[in-house]
Amino acid sequence: MDQPKDRFGRGVNYIRVSVTKRCNLRCAYCMPMDGSLVHPNNDILTISQITRLIALFAPAGIRKVRLTGGEPLLRKGIFSLIRDLKSIPGIDEVTMTTNGVLLEKNIPLLQEAGLDRINISLDSLKAERLRAISGHDIHQTVMRAIRRVAEERIWPVKINVVAIRGFNDDEILDFVQLARDLPVEVRFIEMMPTAHNRLFRGRSAIAAAEMERIVRERYKLRPAPHAPAGGPAEVYEIVGGAGRIGFVAPLSRHFCGGCNRLRLTAEGALRSCLFSDGEVDLGRGFLENAHDQWFIDRFKEALAVKPKGHGLTAASGAPCEKPMAAIGG
Repeated sequence: MDQPKDRFGRGVNYIRVSVTKRCNLRCAYCMPMDGSLVHPNNDILTISQITRLIALFAPAGIRKVRLTGGEPLLRKGIFSLIRDLKSIPGIDEVTMTTNGVLLEKNIPLLQEAGLDRINISLDSLKAERLRAISGHDIHQTVMRAIRRVAEERIWPVKINVVAIRGFNDDEILDFVQLARDLPVEVRFIEMMPTAHNRLFRGRSAIAAAEMERIVRERYKLRPAPHAPAGGPAEVYEIVGGAGRIGFVAPLSRHFCGGCNRLRLTAEGALRSCLFSDGEVDLGRGFLENAHDQWFIDRFKEALAVKPKGHGLTAASGAPCEKPMAAIGG
């Protein structure tokens, strides 16, 4: 097949796959109001089903797979899944987003499986704040993993920071200092409205331009010469520093016109936009013993309904009903 395009001419070559709805944390911005799991965890795709889908989508142009959750390192069989995905012709990169709690002890197995990159979600560098967010004392564990991966150059590391006024806006320069000291890329992300968001209720997003101004008052930046093509972040090197910083601005600088991704939920729903409840159900295809072409047709269906943009603003309410724990980000 040729490179797949949606009805607006955007090429799609990237899929985010949620491999589990389980998590070892109970972060306030991700879990439902009562902190419970959104759905039981016995209705998720098997490792072989995920592999089959990606093997079908690769000839249609999918080149990059990111494994998410929940916490993907809780998924039984995650290392064999990475190996299987890496063996699929056409798949150039298999990456993972993790909370970092289980990362350090699993580094050898992830290396052996062939993981290419790692993203770590971390919204504070302060131990007490992390405990308040997650319900667990994780600061030392996560920071030790970040330092080891970065200092030993095991993988390229991105640290995702959702910037929230009145919560962690006083840590922006601390995160930049981390990127100055270590070869990591810290990405500041404008807070987006999500369903059942307990932590962010009543707080406001910080625009990327404001964050950039704060950083430039202290540090000298220059555009990164090899920023990944097609990514949503505007990336800069820190002059005299080891790492980089980036700004992801889904609200103030809509980048939907270049969106190149789909999302596959743990139970097998193919989503063409994070902020739309429109889904194409692939799970029933496995229940009905569907042939390969059926799944390929559903892939095309998801492309056909991909919206032009999310239409969000800083004042928007949550545009979809599912919380992040049910989507996979």
